[in-house]
Amino acid sequence: VVHTVCSLAGGPCGPCLSLSSHGGVRLAPATDWRPRSIGSTIAGDMSDRLIRLWEDDHLLLVAKPAGLPVHATLDARREHVLSVLASDGCAPAWLVHRLDVDTSGLLLLAKQAALVPSLQADWHTERVSKCYVALCGHAGAPLPEHWQVRNHLAEPKRAQPPVVAVRAGGKRAHTHFRTLAWSSKAALVEAVLDT
Repeated sequence: VVHTVCSLAGGPCGPCLSLSSHGGVRLAPATDWRPRSIGSTIAGDMSDRLIRLWEDDHLLLVAKPAGLPVHATLDARREHVLSVLASDGCAPAWLVHRLDVDTSGLLLLAKQAALVPSLQADWHTERVSKCYVALCGHAGAPLPEHWQVRNHLAEPKRAQPPVVAVRAGGKRAHTHFRTLAWSSKAALVEAVLDT
């Protein structure tokens, strides 16, 4: 994933807007807001850093790089989002949602455990929209300007792949795609998840 966009109630989340969760938490924009990279780097490569994009007394929004798990794994020595935050001196934070280890993108964390249930409830409704922009390898004719994929997905009986399309049962999945740009070798595609 090249870029993700987080929005609530139709507007983008970011330092220029204030947010609220069921009217109970109002987040004032930070006037001195600056993104900050934390974590290790390899040869100056910024793609493996966890970047704090937003932080206040209630929420923390980070850009998670691909390859970094969101929580502890069976390998106790392996870094994960929560351990990187803790080693950077961040107060305890609770995951509102997950991202797969191989996925990069925005990850929302609550800084108070009491906020997690309402934020997770919002995450699974239309109050939170999920829009991804991906750079895809592409060969041949241009992609359509717009298209949709409707499917049902389920976890297979074996571990790989982690999710498969099924004819019956499974969770409904509906994604809208839009081609933003393309060349003979690649396409920049926006994907908006309905589910």
